[in-house]
Amino acid sequence: MSCGKVACGICCGVSVVAIALILFFFWPRNVEGCINTDDLAVTRWNLTASAFTVAMTIPARVKNENYFPIDFDTIEVTAKYNDVAVAQGTKNDFTADSRGDSDLTVNLEPVSTSNSVASSVFADCVDFIWRVTYVADVKLKAGGITFSFETTQDMPCTNGAASATNMTQGFVCKSSGIT
Repeated sequence: MSCGKVACGICCGVSVVAIALILFFFWPRNVEGCINTDDLAVTRWNLTASAFTVAMTIPARVKNENYFPIDFDTIEVTAKYNDVAVAQGTKNDFTADSRGDSDLTVNLEPVSTSNSVASSVFADCVDFIWRVTYVADVKLKAGGITFSFETTQDMPCTNGAASATNMTQGFVCKSSGIT
């Protein structure tokens, strides 16, 4: 066997190993978005028969299994009651650390609602609980990729933390579907 064939074999072997290593470290892995329902808090609550406003603090977490950080353009969270937005907040320019969890807080401010929303919440609050759906819309900086997830939780009809009413679920996580 000549030196040329051995050198060619070594070069091919090294190339295959290098490509395998590059794919291992740079192949996209799953990213999860989570809302921490244990520490979620209603910071402002105003309910009358004709008006309803609510502001919330939403603790969230991004679980990144990739070997590289991921930059998010926007993370927008909307709190909905009966499919109507009642509070909304945005976190801009957020970076999720590589191979770990990155925590963030999104402050939701009231969105103008109609009298029918107020009367529905007022009726539900006879039982001191209203059901809120959180919808998180996420946009990555790389390629403008977007994904969203949602979760639903029963909340007390007052200011304060959800945990005070034993309505918590811990971290509720959804996969981005980006793998």
